Amino acid sequence: MTQCEMILEHLNSGGTLTVLEAIERFGCYACSQRCGELRRAGYPVKSELVELPNGKRVAQYSMEVKP
Repeated sequence: MTQCEMILEHLNSGGTLTVLEAIERFGCYACSQRCGELRRAGYPVKSELVELPNGKRVAQYSMEVKP
């Protein structure tokens, strides 16, 4: 299974993903690039900045929910 496939499966199941989580779960050091590939393939991947407990802000990826 490719990194894109693993990330897509995770996001499709309602999960969210930060860069650190992508490294820990999937060994993916290029999370933003993989999410960009999914977007270009037509998947509704969205990103938003979230603040961590230490005050740093990172991108968190998820799938847009269809009403």
